[in-house]
Amino acid sequence: MTYVVTENCDGCKYTDCVEVCPVEAFHEGPTMLYINPETCIDCNACVEECPVEAIYADVDVPDQWEKYTAMNEEMCNEYPVIIEKTDPLPGAKTLEEIRAASEIEKNVQELIFPVENLPEQEPQNFEGKLGLRQCPRLLKLAEDSEFELEYQFSLKRESRKVLIDGEFKGQFKLNCDRCLGTIAYQPEESFSIRLQPSEDRPRPAEETLLTLEELEWDVYDQSPLNLAELIEEQVLISIPEKKLCSTSCKGLCQRCGVNLNTQSCLCNEEIEDHPFAVLKGIGSEFENFQK
Repeated sequence: MTYVVTENCDGCKYTDCVEVCPVEAFHEGPTMLYINPETCIDCNACVEECPVEAIYADVDVPDQWEKYTAMNEEMCNEYPVIIEKTDPLPGAKTLEEIRAASEIEKNVQELIFPVENLPEQEPQNFEGKLGLRQCPRLLKLAEDSEFELEYQFSLKRESRKVLIDGEFKGQFKLNCDRCLGTIAYQPEESFSIRLQPSEDRPRPAEETLLTLEELEWDVYDQSPLNLAELIEEQVLISIPEKKLCSTSCKGLCQRCGVNLNTQSCLCNEEIEDHPFAVLKGIGSEFENFQK
């Protein structure tokens, strides 16, 4: 038997385990450590020292991380032995952060499924959290730090139609469109989504006016629904088109770029570099021409 370093080490590379290894069995790769099965003496000393619980006996490695058994052996042939403790990688996560990320990933996987797998007329309840990495469109707008998004909703299938009713609340940071400062945004809204297959939507031969009932229904093009994308879409809809830190935001100076909300601008001269600068004075010149 030997011990195996698994996924929780990847991106963290804590080296507490190295200090207690009596036979120098650890090898250091760019993003994680590996245990040489030919050197390891199965002493178990490293397991308790790992702060992110990344080390398992080879017979106890979880199924989803089974690939790391062979990877440890292969990578030890490529990377050098490490015998002293070093600092972890920048941004290394704690065990609590890794577990939270794992729970979010589990939530996302539960939110992707074929419509036909849902029991008909029997509401299914969902609740959980999404991280910014699971919301790629929000990733372009929000800051990664302090991102929280909780959801809960019920989903019911009627034949091939899907009815979703729920709510979400979140907390994340956006940038002001005027001064580029940080805005603490805390949305909390309910939503109602009605979906039907695109091929089931009536397609009249001529242009026609849709009824209010028809406008309530959106379409899906494929059976596996990604409910995480639908929740993200509802959050995006809630974000104001013009994001302002306050209605009285003065923005940035067009010339020097200083934030006029926090500093006084030192530009005393009137700015002439704009598309309409050439029109200045035309009124007075026209009056002089008429005279």
